[in-house]
Amino acid sequence: MDIFQYQGYQETKSHAAGDFPYNTYPCTIPLDFREVPLHWHDSAELIVIKKGGADVRLDMTYLTAYEGDFILVLPGHIHGIYQHGSRRVEYENIIFSPSLLLPRQVDLTSSLIETFLQGNYDAQMLHFSPRLRWHGNASLIIEETDLLCDHRPEGYQIAVRGNLLRLFFLIVTGVKALAAEAKKEGSAAVKPQTLEKVKVIVKYVEEHFQDPIPVAEAAKMAGYSESHFMKFFKGAMGVSFTAWLDDYRLSMAARMLRLSSAAVLSIAQSCGFQNLSYFNRSFKKKYLMTPRQYRNTAAP
Repeated sequence: MDIFQYQGYQETKSHAAGDFPYNTYPCTIPLDFREVPLHWHDSAELIVIKKGGADVRLDMTYLTAYEGDFILVLPGHIHGIYQHGSRRVEYENIIFSPSLLLPRQVDLTSSLIETFLQGNYDAQMLHFSPRLRWHGNASLIIEETDLLCDHRPEGYQIAVRGNLLRLFFLIVTGVKALAAEAKKEGSAAVKPQTLEKVKVIVKYVEEHFQDPIPVAEAAKMAGYSESHFMKFFKGAMGVSFTAWLDDYRLSMAARMLRLSSAAVLSIAQSCGFQNLSYFNRSFKKKYLMTPRQYRNTAAP
């Protein structure tokens, strides 16, 4: 199961057509799910907070976003979305192909945008709050695009692409100014080689979390010895590999408990837990209730 299968039920709430690579998904935490585990994809993504607040992990940085904020996830960057304390958060995922921003014929515009999309920025620079002077214009563009995708008048795709270019003009110029200031101050984003190694592990776990994944196997994928890998992973992610793997599996189990009537034992095993007692203890520690209580509480 990959992250799009995990969120797949949201497609029924999509605000755009499936044959156009721009889709919006309204989500509510914890009503729809408790969290979106760490993952990455080749699409670009905007996380737009409508109400409440959420914790968003972008690469190695945790950001707390509140109503009115939006966060840009560039293609290929790892990210996850989590409940902020006990707050309910309503947000919109806007997921689109970078191809919408890049014309077939290379010109100054496409060169500028492509360079930006491939850039390496501190996560704080991609978190946009209402304090920014251009934020109001950006929010209006997002709202206008949502309306277009709701009603889909003939040729709406042209307007969506135009709005996306308008939005990226604001974002690119705003981030470039922040990056220039950060360069003067000597701050730096996560090292690209660190991100790439973490991405390999994240993608593998996303696709194989139901299977045994020994530390030795993960270390081999990263090109490290076991001891070096354990230090590397904890330094990059803040927790040990086994703790992070268990947490990922628990988030998938919570999702399955909500969406299926399968037995708890079956769900535990399908998420990589072979010991039911350990699964139950770990689940209760994370969600403060047993799997059965969670299923009854979270039922629609």
